[in-house]
Amino acid sequence: MYNANKPSNEDLPSTSQLIKSTVLALLGAGVLLVTVVWPSEYGMDPTGVGKMLGLTDMGEIKQSLVLEAEADAIAHAPQVENVIEETQEDFYEATEEVAPEIQPEPAPQQNNGHHHGDGDYHRH
Repeated sequence: MYNANKPSNEDLPSTSQLIKSTVLALLGAGVLLVTVVWPSEYGMDPTGVGKMLGLTDMGEIKQSLVLEAEADAIAHAPQVENVIEETQEDFYEATEEVAPEIQPEPAPQQNNGHHHGDGDYHRH
């Protein structure tokens, strides 16, 4: 559905205006990264603005929680050798329960009978 008129070339921004807008947006994003994101997420505050806003403390708490979680995961991680041994034991226990000792069937008796393709079975 066509609801708007096509803008004229005078209404559109020029290439130099688009480049200026892009550069300003990148600079703004960089300033926010350094003054807000780094202090609040990583506890890094190169400008001091994060400390003024109380963001640096929040970032330092987050980083200490990350380090504690990593140390806790390492401390409570099972040893690889124990995991392999336990897995092997579980496998052997499960196969003993599922597949008990199988006895071979006796070989069928030879009766020298055969078919000739006509459906009749006979012996010689």
